[in-house]
Amino acid sequence: MRLDEACEATFARHETFHPRHGWFRKAFLAASRDRGAFFLSEDAPVRLGVGKNMVRSIRFWGIAAHLVAEASHPDGGRLHYTRPTNFGVGLLGSEGLDPYMENPATWWWLHWMLHAPTSLLPAWWIVLNEMNAVEFDADLAERVCAEVISASIWEPPHPSSIHKDVGAFLRTYARGKEGGRARFDDQFGCPLQDLRLVTISSTGYRLATGRPQNLPGEVVLAALLDYVSLTTTGASTASLARLATTPGAPGRIFRMTEDSLVDLVTPVIAGHKSLSLSAPAGAIQIGWRGDPSKLAHRLLCDYFGREPDAVAAVAGPEARLANLDPLVELRIIQDSLEVVL
Repeated sequence: MRLDEACEATFARHETFHPRHGWFRKAFLAASRDRGAFFLSEDAPVRLGVGKNMVRSIRFWGIAAHLVAEASHPDGGRLHYTRPTNFGVGLLGSEGLDPYMENPATWWWLHWMLHAPTSLLPAWWIVLNEMNAVEFDADLAERVCAEVISASIWEPPHPSSIHKDVGAFLRTYARGKEGGRARFDDQFGCPLQDLRLVTISSTGYRLATGRPQNLPGEVVLAALLDYVSLTTTGASTASLARLATTPGAPGRIFRMTEDSLVDLVTPVIAGHKSLSLSAPAGAIQIGWRGDPSKLAHRLLCDYFGREPDAVAAVAGPEARLANLDPLVELRIIQDSLEVVL
């Protein structure tokens, strides 16, 4: 998958802030208020308890994770209103998979949603998919990003934008060195650091390889099915080698080898009649019957112990769409215990 197929040409829209604890949920709850106009209100900084640029950053991270989406307001107009997506409702709603984001599997799925097509984080996508080095520093990451973007069909952004995106990536996934010269605000980490996809090394940073710790096979398999639902039409099989090694595919996003991917998904597939593994000519393939996005949805609901029919779509194209049901918005407001006025 090419960069322009996997991502939108957006850079440094996070206002230099990496996502903090609670920001994804704040974005979802805020988008559920004021009929989608919360982020346009003059008092949004006061109601969220942050500065104006942080308000814009919170909104961006909600959109980047597909928890919220820009949508037209019911009364019309050209302003960019913000509404919860089906995925946001399915994950964080009162009947969602994990309303308070307490399960580590939630953060693995959120990581996938940040990078799956179509991602708003092309610099992040390049680091995970196109950078061959395992050991790297920020300068190398920025050079690789600049080279890949220059070779694409996009107009290259200003180097400072790439610098900001790489910095946000590192602060999101890598824990800072104790006693280092990190800025004060960098101490407020992101739960995505617990995935250990980027760690500190003697030369700078190190990307994970092999089989990540605490990554459930159900999440990996759901990501495989979500990916094929977004990138293929009418297929019923896919090569696990392609899903492990193609840029943009789950194997690259989760930093897994093909063997690790097979080991994780095989026992999960064995428990589902609609899924199968085969090896024609020695190449392992996953097969499915039915809509792969619905199978991914069921896998995640089963893992979190929820009835699939009671949960809004958390996988596939439908999951990324804005949820415009006013009754859903009302329930989110009534059920929320978080103070977002």
